[in-house]
Amino acid sequence: MPNKNVSSEDGQASPGKPFQTEETLRSWTVFEVTSIGSNEKSQHAVGRVQGRNVVTSAIQSFDQKTMSVRTLSGRVFHLKGAPGLLFETAWYWGHWAEMNEVKGTAADMRNQYLLRPSEALAAHREKIRQLIKYHHGQNPRVFGPALHGADRHDDDLTILLDSDRDIGNLRDELEDLICVPVHLLIPSDLRSYFSVEECEKALAEAQPM
Repeated sequence: MPNKNVSSEDGQASPGKPFQTEETLRSWTVFEVTSIGSNEKSQHAVGRVQGRNVVTSAIQSFDQKTMSVRTLSGRVFHLKGAPGLLFETAWYWGHWAEMNEVKGTAADMRNQYLLRPSEALAAHREKIRQLIKYHHGQNPRVFGPALHGADRHDDDLTILLDSDRDIGNLRDELEDLICVPVHLLIPSDLRSYFSVEECEKALAEAQPM
């Protein structure tokens, strides 16, 4: 049975915890719904806040620079990491939709809130470089659709780098920064994903960040 440690709309404070006007939402997406008896559509962010499942009240505004939504309740939720619901959060969303008499199938609107990987790279290039350097990565290069701006919102940012150390939480930190899925590779990893010919092409195509 799913964990029922769930929060009501916008997440009520747990006993002993203060009510927060700004919180971080992880493992998130955004759904657009229409309730029974109403033709008005509203969008709601869904995800996890400090271990609690949360569905926000209707989104009123979105700041893409800070990746934050302001809701009808006046609360601000900062979207962190790459989007995608956990199983128990998806279960809670279904329960919330039933309790709020949502009509039909909810539309996944996450792409309206995301930069394409190429756009995220352009917006955060220097911070990405700094994070890679902090984790002892060297010579970061980009290849794939994002390199040519031919990427889509559901693509990832593929970064090829040199490193002789464990790069640890680098991917998670990069995804927190840009809210786009990140695929990190070192040259020896390429053989696990590509043929010899494709490896040579990727290495030749990759361009410094």
